[in-house]
Amino acid sequence: MRKASYIKNIAEAAVSKVIDFDILHEKSDEEIIKALTAIKGIGVWTAEMLLIFSLMRPNVVSYGNIGILRFGKQC
Repeated sequence: MRKASYIKNIAEAAVSKVIDFDILHEKSDEEIIKALTAIKGIGVWTAEMLLIFSLMRPNVVSYGNIGILRFGKQC
């Protein structure tokens, strides 16, 4: 149920234009992360994944990613 409410939060932000997803690609990485994480249910990792995979931002590294954290401990 919690995830469903988070999806509703995202939909409400889109419909009300709290976040204009049509121009999101024009903003800086930091602006996008700040805007998205203001929505309950979206954290930094989720915003970074959107930057990497949906907006094709090649210079984004998610340092909170569990795979990166585990790899760093092995080195």
